[in-house]
Amino acid sequence: MWLVASIARVALAAFALRGVRWAYVAFLVLGLLYFPAKVGFRLDPHPCELTFGVRLAVHSLTNFPHVILFALGFVLTCAQFRLTRRADFAWAALVTLALGAAVEV
Repeated sequence: MWLVASIARVALAAFALRGVRWAYVAFLVLGLLYFPAKVGFRLDPHPCELTFGVRLAVHSLTNFPHVILFALGFVLTCAQFRLTRRADFAWAALVTLALGAAVEV
């Protein structure tokens, strides 16, 4: 099942990179549903660490899968906005940050 989902995500990413809007939206929705689906939609939230320090920053920056996936999300978002103006770059960055916040929630 996860193999089929992975193939679907790659296909959606390829379509989204070409500027297909429905594939981009589907890619984002499936990305947001990945974590709840991985645990069978049985959510067990834990308290967040509200302090931020150098140790946590270093740990976050060495989490390469997340860095790569968010970079891919930014590239796909840039493909949707086509980056013809400076404001489009800002919108792409804002959408990527909103996606990151939604994943953390």
